[in-house]
Amino acid sequence: MLESGPGRVRAPANNLRATTVFLYVDAETIEQARGGGDALEALIAQAWPDAYRVALVILRDRDLAQDAAQEACIALT
Repeated sequence: MLESGPGRVRAPANNLRATTVFLYVDAETIEQARGGGDALEALIAQAWPDAYRVALVILRDRDLAQDAAQEACIALT
């Protein structure tokens, strides 16, 4: 942490911020995924590449990006 004066602490330059990203998945896949099973796997397969790509751009670390994309896909369930 960088100190910016008495009693104050400034966040490091690599401080992450919350970001909202919209992934476009067709409505039919979403509706089918509500039933679980193979349709849910199809939904995750459709969302995964974009989720990973966005996470990689933001995090600049492959392992962290994979973890973030997995968390995003878990949130779909």
